[in-house]
Amino acid sequence: MEVTNEHLGRYYRYLQQHLTFPFRATYEGETGPLSFTEYELNCLQLDQEIQFEEFYGILVECREGRKKTIWELADIVVDEENVNYQLIDDYQTWFWNYR
Repeated sequence: MEVTNEHLGRYYRYLQQHLTFPFRATYEGETGPLSFTEYELNCLQLDQEIQFEEFYGILVECREGRKKTIWELADIVVDEENVNYQLIDDYQTWFWNYR
């Protein structure tokens, strides 16, 4: 099943019903040549305004400290013991393999 806006919309609605919020996650971002920083995130909900974009996938609203941020669900990392781990892992596998 190819990643399209139609399929992303279906996956968004499915995850909206099945993910448990809030949950903790991390995101590793490039801060320079061969330099990365890990950000601690508190994921609050799937983004309600944009929801998803075909290139970035489903978006999730998070807090990074006091700052509200939007991250790609395909790029965040959750601990294997997290109740949402399997749902997010399945989504990421689909998104990265069928783009």
